[in-house]
Amino acid sequence: MLVLDASFSRIDRATFRQFYQQGFRGFIQCLWLGGYGTPPADNSAIREVAAPNLEAAAAEGFMIGGYINASPWYTAEVSLTEAKSNAAEMWPILSFVPVAVEKDGLTLEHIWNHYYYIQTQVPETAIYTRKGFWESLGNPTSFSNEPLWDANYNGEAAISPVDYGGWTQAVGHQYAGTQDMLGVQVDLSAFDDAFFQGVETPTDPVVQRLETLEQVLVKAGIT
Repeated sequence: MLVLDASFSRIDRATFRQFYQQGFRGFIQCLWLGGYGTPPADNSAIREVAAPNLEAAAAEGFMIGGYINASPWYTAEVSLTEAKSNAAEMWPILSFVPVAVEKDGLTLEHIWNHYYYIQTQVPETAIYTRKGFWESLGNPTSFSNEPLWDANYNGEAAISPVDYGGWTQAVGHQYAGTQDMLGVQVDLSAFDDAFFQGVETPTDPVVQRLETLEQVLVKAGIT
């Protein structure tokens, strides 16, 4: 499965439709950068685009997810609360919420707390990181039984074997970062289709809300 991820770019339905025509089937939105500040200043920029992007992607048939940065400055509870708030009404239909491990100052305790707390709240998760960064943490193997989304910008849309952290194979490979495509900034990944086996692609969120409203009206005897 070819997957896009984005942070600050606003992506409309027409653009997602073009990405779909190019073969992309998944979209992962940054939901929490976990930077400095209370909350970080860049959180407002994420909040402006997160839910609209996810809604537009879902409406065009994409599997949708959102990543959360493990942060040395915030607890897992704060990170998850902010991510849920940024995703807004789209949070309950996210299929995949990986934990990004890429910030200086992280300890294994921070990563454990974020990963295992978030894991209990979402359908599927994974560790997102790159070999050099993980090795800077001491190349721990304590997550080797958890799914890995590996960042390795070799330009190859295929999932290659990995050789760090006790992992030998990833479920996803981010093969290109910060590409200007169709006028928006995105990263590109390939995922093992089997990892998302059984995950339902959401229907158009607008249709979902109309169906829910109709059910309420019928129950109330209005229609």
